[in-house]
Amino acid sequence: MVARRLSAALFVLAVSALLVLAVSALVVRAQTPEEEQKKLQGAYTVTTVTVEDKPFELFQNAKVIIEGDKITIKSANESHDAKFKLDPAAKPKRINFNPDTKEGAEGIYKMDGDVLTIYFAKDGEKRPGDFGSKGKGLTLIVCKRDKK
Repeated sequence: MVARRLSAALFVLAVSALLVLAVSALVVRAQTPEEEQKKLQGAYTVTTVTVEDKPFELFQNAKVIIEGDKITIKSANESHDAKFKLDPAAKPKRINFNPDTKEGAEGIYKMDGDVLTIYFAKDGEKRPGDFGSKGKGLTLIVCKRDKK
């Protein structure tokens, strides 16, 4: 009787261990910053820009180009470049612009299919906590990846 209980307990333990291994094998590992950066490479067209929840038409239909660790936004009249660093392990994912300079900005981003959304704080304001955050100095840019 004791042998049967011990045998049943060992069986349950073995099945549990196998389930843990199977589940952990299915868990998607977090992207490294380098892998995430590689996924974002390319050209995009800006579809929406808001500054402090107000539409900002100047960069409507502008181009966003991501090459390596550099992002460029080009409108008909202006062009702005920035270096960036990603933290894809954060929830939501984080992006820092010009992280090694005084002109840096902190933000969050998400990629949903071909749509890249970046929400950032400028002028030294606090990084938005999520995409519904409101506050001074917050800029939202939504852009769609250009077809090759």
